[in-house]
Amino acid sequence: MAKIKPVYKTIRSKFFVDFCDIFKSLLSLNDKDIISNMCDASLDDSNKESLVYLYDGKYNNMDTVKLDDMTLPFLHYMKNERRLKYFEQPKAVDAICVNRNNEWFLIEFKNCPIYKNTTLSSFSRKNVFGDDVTEFARTHFTYIAVVSREKNPDEFRRIHECPNNRYTPPYLSKYVGYYFKDVYMLTENEFSKFISDFKN
Repeated sequence: MAKIKPVYKTIRSKFFVDFCDIFKSLLSLNDKDIISNMCDASLDDSNKESLVYLYDGKYNNMDTVKLDDMTLPFLHYMKNERRLKYFEQPKAVDAICVNRNNEWFLIEFKNCPIYKNTTLSSFSRKNVFGDDVTEFARTHFTYIAVVSREKNPDEFRRIHECPNNRYTPPYLSKYVGYYFKDVYMLTENEFSKFISDFKN
């Protein structure tokens, strides 16, 4: 049986490059500090003795900005450059990528059982998205929760009962059209197809 060659996508979208340039100029970072990949972004380090990558990137992997890595430099910038000494480290989604059609994908990896009280991480920067962040998000942002297949068998079944394997749980549907253009759930299995279909 032929060995499957891994595929890696480098995002060349102008919108993604411009987004990365904001971090370069604002936080004095370089590409190596800003651009990560989906496998690394999926790291669950809640147990320091047993690190787990929810998505292994074995066959498909792709560029992303791992926003968790940006929050600490941003905190330092706000405290040191803007003199906001009470500013707290912001929360962020695990990964963000932007395709050539200016469609933004905010991705959260969840290596745990998902419950109905799950909420979405928030992310907004007016100087990135224009004056009306909410309107831009409603027309350009898609939020994807990538959950563990093993720890969420019911969600995995529901995902495969939906057209295109895109399942929006009822407790997340309230965000569709209000904060985001779309919100849906995948497991690590379907996430590989998301990368394959991504228009970079």
